[in-house]
Amino acid sequence: MEQKGSLSFELHLSTSNNPANSSYVIHLSIDLGQVKISKTINNRTTIINETMDRDFVLHEGKNKYWLSIDHANLLLKYGQGEVRDRSTLIRSDVTKAEKDLVRQIEFVHVTFNNSNILANYEWYEYKVKLKIGQYPVTQDPALLVAESKDANLDDFINNSVMLISRLDKPCQSLYYDTVDWKFQDDTFSHFYEAIERSVQNETG
Repeated sequence: MEQKGSLSFELHLSTSNNPANSSYVIHLSIDLGQVKISKTINNRTTIINETMDRDFVLHEGKNKYWLSIDHANLLLKYGQGEVRDRSTLIRSDVTKAEKDLVRQIEFVHVTFNNSNILANYEWYEYKVKLKIGQYPVTQDPALLVAESKDANLDDFINNSVMLISRLDKPCQSLYYDTVDWKFQDDTFSHFYEAIERSVQNETG
């Protein structure tokens, strides 16, 4: 969920297309005071994890909030900012008994300020984006991009580079459109060193 402003919301990840069906639902609830992850199984709701930590809750202004469900490793992850493992704020286990149920999750229902009447929030139409990814967040993608001829086995083992061929098509186009641009000149003679230092530093 990417927001350009602050709007409390809940994501309900369900095995049913019917929002009222509570056979199996995982809930992520976020407002200015609290983050809560819970689950509902056959109409019975249980809190999995919750916090009022100021760094974890809804922030004023622009931010990105994400939830990852990993049915293979039975993990729920909540994070903010870039969707990568390093941005995870909360990790919660899913019980083995729920493994098949987690695999059956297909639908996402959204409520804002405890309301699913989206017409009440038309003024927010261009300030909120919901994106659904195909894969769970399991590791940090490499920050450097390389041609296959320039990569070696160590790069794959250490996940230090990503091959251009593995980028999404729009990202491949962006790479080829900009790869020959000349950024470094006399006015900023240490531009590449600044980029390299930023990549190597965990905080950017």
